[in-house]
Amino acid sequence: MKCAVLASAVIASLLTGCYGRSDTDVQGYVEGDFVRVSLPASGIVETLSVSRGSHVKAGEVLFTLDSNREKAALDKARSELEAAKAEVSNLLSAERNDEIEALQSGIAELKAQLAYTAASYRRKLNLSHSGAASMDEVERLRSEESATRAKIRASESRLRLAQLSIGREGEIEAAQKMLQFRQAAVREAEANLALRQAIAPADAVVNDIIYRPGETIASGQAVVELLPPGNIKARFFLSPTQIGWTSAEPEILLQCEGCGKGIPARVNFVSSEAAYRPPVLYSRNESGKLAFMVEAVPLESCAQLRPGLPVTGVFHK
Repeated sequence: MKCAVLASAVIASLLTGCYGRSDTDVQGYVEGDFVRVSLPASGIVETLSVSRGSHVKAGEVLFTLDSNREKAALDKARSELEAAKAEVSNLLSAERNDEIEALQSGIAELKAQLAYTAASYRRKLNLSHSGAASMDEVERLRSEESATRAKIRASESRLRLAQLSIGREGEIEAAQKMLQFRQAAVREAEANLALRQAIAPADAVVNDIIYRPGETIASGQAVVELLPPGNIKARFFLSPTQIGWTSAEPEILLQCEGCGKGIPARVNFVSSEAAYRPPVLYSRNESGKLAFMVEAVPLESCAQLRPGLPVTGVFHK
């Protein structure tokens, strides 16, 4: 409403030919494009980290909504992910280490027994040639040596199997897919929790607080209103004879109380239609009542430029 009143006043001054101290000075006002920060989720405002007039940096948390349900969902998803990881690890792992160590110890014992039996067999075989040992004893030792070798081969086969994965290929594949599903569930839960806090999109000044902690908001309702410095602009209304000053996006000088020598700005928008159209056919006299809206953005940040502030734009012909 204030801006509309200011615009009407500016247009009125244009229509009466009052454009400032010289024919290149045009009276206008400062306008701001406010950023109303909201969340796509509904809930109760839990915390508010800013106050009116405070400065915030890009990435700072502005406010949060109640998030007990989302936190519980994230904890559940993470627990299920850990269980899925354990399942895959179990299927890919070998038997327990103590079982493998027992098999290795058994093989070492059998090899020691084989060495003793083989030595006894060779000694008895040599003695049998002179009749000092019976052939029955020789055959017994030979059979015992063969049996020990067979036991070693069997134990080594069991050891190789124990060192391989205990899960079947199909079970491992299914467990790995479940692991991927649980990882996606955790990412989704984290995203849902992130939607419960609002982040400043840019460096800005907090212009207004619309809702406070304890109040319930619907999805998309703004809680904080920001004004980034880059969203401040000056607005003027030029007559048809002045509109030519805005060709090629010229630089102008903004003057106001407290602005010192002035603030350089650049014209970045010129309306394609007149802001005021009289309800009569245009004539040479009536065309003087037309006014075109022009906007200029400051080339440097200035704390004195606040929305609604009257300014003078110095154009160059």
